[in-house]
Amino acid sequence: MLPPQTNAHRLALSLDGLWDLALAGAQGVSGDFVTDRVAPVPSALEELYCEAWWLDAERDVCYRRFFELPAIPTDRRWSLWFGGVSYRAEVWIDGVKVGEHETGHTPFEVPLPASCRPGRRIEVRVRVTQTLSADTVPMGNLMNTGANGQFAGQYPDVPFDFFPFTGIHRSVHLVAVAEQAQLAKLDFEPTLRTANIGHIALAGRVRGNAHAVECRVAELGWACSAGVEDGAFHLGGEVGTVEAWDIGQPRLYDVEVRLIDAAGVVVDSYQRHLGFRSIEVVGTQLKLNGRAVRLTGFGKHEDFAVVGRGGGGAVTVRDFALMAWTGANSFRTSHYPYAEETLDLADRLGVLVIAEAPAVSINFEFTTERTLETHLRCVEELIARDRHHPSVIMWSVANESLSTHAKARPYFRQVTARARELDGTRPLIGVTCHGASDTTLDLYDLVGVNLYPGWYELPGLLAQAEDRLEEILRGLHEVFHGPIMITETGADAVAGFHSLPARQWSEEYQAELIERLFRRARALPFMMGEHVWNFADFATAQNFPRALGNRKGVFTRDRQPKLAAHRLRSWWHEADETAPTDPTAKLFTPTL
Repeated sequence: MLPPQTNAHRLALSLDGLWDLALAGAQGVSGDFVTDRVAPVPSALEELYCEAWWLDAERDVCYRRFFELPAIPTDRRWSLWFGGVSYRAEVWIDGVKVGEHETGHTPFEVPLPASCRPGRRIEVRVRVTQTLSADTVPMGNLMNTGANGQFAGQYPDVPFDFFPFTGIHRSVHLVAVAEQAQLAKLDFEPTLRTANIGHIALAGRVRGNAHAVECRVAELGWACSAGVEDGAFHLGGEVGTVEAWDIGQPRLYDVEVRLIDAAGVVVDSYQRHLGFRSIEVVGTQLKLNGRAVRLTGFGKHEDFAVVGRGGGGAVTVRDFALMAWTGANSFRTSHYPYAEETLDLADRLGVLVIAEAPAVSINFEFTTERTLETHLRCVEELIARDRHHPSVIMWSVANESLSTHAKARPYFRQVTARARELDGTRPLIGVTCHGASDTTLDLYDLVGVNLYPGWYELPGLLAQAEDRLEEILRGLHEVFHGPIMITETGADAVAGFHSLPARQWSEEYQAELIERLFRRARALPFMMGEHVWNFADFATAQNFPRALGNRKGVFTRDRQPKLAAHRLRSWWHEADETAPTDPTAKLFTPTL
């Protein structure tokens, strides 16, 4: 499935805007649609209205919109493309169910029935269900038991520390391609070889009847073609000397793929940008284009006031500007796939990304066979969507699972094997909160550790927190000898709350703790990076430890800096010789 694109052979029309919203989802898919509400698409629902019911996250709702097909040539295959609907979606066209999808963060496409023709008013309804369970990924509704983990006793009942937003939170497009034949799947594998020789491998699938596929990089004067057999094709080769895609130097090349019929006529085409770079693990180092890199940056969330996870656009640009201002070179898509537009911007700006599946807090006290099936599908959809992005340098298949449990190792053996089968060009990182007791460490190429000395343990004891951090990291290194990075650490701070001496919840305490822990970690030769938790304050389920959400952001939820953000800006430029003098100078330099 290819993202919407308009060119000589394809048409993509946005259906974003105000949709009707019915509160009774089960009734909304058929019969009368009774509502006095609207919902903007894309956005989440929870912060749009004033009733507390909207914070429930245990509901069905139904969206509705009408549209007409444009009067273009009739030999077109029409479909609706959804960038993301959380958690489960059922799509109905003129009263007929045409498709469904779950997990919420990756796109899906549904065909329009043959009855849909230009000149007819067409109705689409989307039933959205947010109810989570032991079968879903992420999990939820585990009855707030002690086995639920750290967040037992919160509302909604989820075993993770962010809000499970509901809604059509990414764009919707009406898409037309040629009925005769279309490019249906494109799996690019661009690599950088010695002497900066670029290589492209491309595998894909075709719908309909087509004779051949051609791939072109006009700037390099390179083209390669292959025949289509049983709807599939494979092609590739060296493209010549290229400029490497790198941190802050995001060299991109436009690539066009053409589908050709037996008469030599181009019947479909698709364009992408690609970057040539290498990524590998050598000893305790992560090497980008042959040189060791240290990751500096953040765990983040797709979260902003009012729109929830549907921010996109301006919020994304603001976030990248702030990351550049601090000197960060990377972030993790915690704890789910982000909108593809975010990865496009990371490609354009030369920012490194750890792409993460939505498997947060897998609890093996509750898992079922379907949990694993859903998890595998999440990994497959993540890799299929994001594998062509040069900014994506590794895959994270889960975050903070109960990986000390006896079921964890056989479970993750299957998950990691599937990820390696799908993409052998990127390393896998295991993100754990269990340190050396994690039973799955050797399944990964790198390990990220989430740890909170000075906050959840040893509160207020800054010097002891440093010692505890080193103790945990050295213990982890004794059992895992590859690269290790801090994927989460930090402290909550209420913006405007100051304290001397530094005390918990003050801006001073957060800033001092982060700097102390990072300086201690950098003194350990096996450490290859540090990410702060979190980039910005974010919404959570309601519980007693959270005052209107998680306050571990070094920026507020509306993206204003706390003291820790200023301290990180100084620290990362002091500690990283490769940091630019003015990290915002190249932010909007065109690269395409």
